[in-house]
Amino acid sequence: MKINQLSSIFLLVVAYIIFSLYIYYSALIDLYTIGIISITILITSLIVLFLQEKTLLSFNIIFLSMIYIFHLSHVVLIVMGIDRVLGYDQRFYTTEYYYLQAVIYSIHIYFWMSIGMIVNNFRNKSKIIAINNTNSRRLLYTGIILAIVGIIPRLYIDVSKIILYIQGNYNYTRSFITSGLIVIMAKVFYIGLLTVMISLKRNKPMAKAILFGVIIYNILYMITGSRGESVIVILLFFFSYYTIIDKLKVKKIILLVFFGYFLLGVLSFIAETRNILDRDLDFMLKTFISHLTSESPILRVLAELGVSIKTVFYSIEFIPSVKNHTYGLNYLESIVVILPNITGFIYNKVQDLTFIYNFPNHEIMGGSLVGEIYYSFGKLGFIFAFTIGFISSSLNRIYRMSIKSQRYIQSIITLLIFSSALWWVRDYFYVMIREISWITILLLVVYKTFSINRISIIHSVR
Repeated sequence: MKINQLSSIFLLVVAYIIFSLYIYYSALIDLYTIGIISITILITSLIVLFLQEKTLLSFNIIFLSMIYIFHLSHVVLIVMGIDRVLGYDQRFYTTEYYYLQAVIYSIHIYFWMSIGMIVNNFRNKSKIIAINNTNSRRLLYTGIILAIVGIIPRLYIDVSKIILYIQGNYNYTRSFITSGLIVIMAKVFYIGLLTVMISLKRNKPMAKAILFGVIIYNILYMITGSRGESVIVILLFFFSYYTIIDKLKVKKIILLVFFGYFLLGVLSFIAETRNILDRDLDFMLKTFISHLTSESPILRVLAELGVSIKTVFYSIEFIPSVKNHTYGLNYLESIVVILPNITGFIYNKVQDLTFIYNFPNHEIMGGSLVGEIYYSFGKLGFIFAFTIGFISSSLNRIYRMSIKSQRYIQSIITLLIFSSALWWVRDYFYVMIREISWITILLLVVYKTFSINRISIIHSVR
């Protein structure tokens, strides 16, 4: 172990010990002090992972950062002295006690998840010999078939939401409901495009055209107010392109910083204007410029995304008083939702697995990975958090190995799991399981079908 890694791990552990001693022995817990410690834990954990993995484009770093942003970004803003967290302050929805407990629990979960990743990263790395195990033409055909299968559901959802937005605003868009099967098939379209892009690794101009096309379309589509899925899609394609097809250089990093700032401005602008009925062009333009210049889009996006802490303090307040902890049973039962909803049984199970339905005013909140862990395990959640971190690190290693050995089908499956896990940060575990299962099965069936046909053709020629 190198000295800089050892020093960073030492600081991380010391920060956590100080945090634990402070909340255990202090008679008066101060949110500002907790915030300082949480930021220290964030920075040191990310430094350790970067030193271990030698890259910022890592499943672990991105996943961990998302968990912190969605659950602890308000603490950062409070430390910075941002008054009432730019209008997104969640302290009005609960007591000071439950808010502090939610922040403390989120820090515990974050720390143990990072430890799971770090411990797994110390395992011996296998040496991989680059062997072309994936037929690029077969991969291309697989991607085209998946894109064709998914394009109609994709257009149906997107066009429906665009029409509803034109007729009203984001509230109209949110009213759109369709079957879970159509939603999954719509996501197959992007997995198909991703597969095509990866198959064109040796044709960078074409691969880059797909990347830019996906980014531009999703930025424009976000104007309807639906941003979450589009952000995940953009991140997925960007991550895939710069880990498989091309390498990030200093010039590109500088350009990406400006693009990231612009994208945050777009997200902040949409958050403020998506519920407006009278969309005057001059007003919209001035508002957009304001979000890029006079106000920091970074702070506004942090303020908006951090509202997931609400789900955590509701979990702490009402579990187990309203419903007992499930101790992992909800995660096991999530496997059932893979089955088709023929008799309506799956619908009832989904209602049960959506844990926020146990809380009053559940309409004003969404899912939360941390809140779901508390709902299931309570104070024992740190064990599950460590397990998640350990699994994340394994997936990260599998992804890197699949790239080196050019097993791109394996790469695509791990990318699918990665993108679904990012959505799980502010959603529910069963959603991730269902999407991963159905899309993976479809991907493998199509890919294996081309393999069988190829073998049949060879035998017939012989």
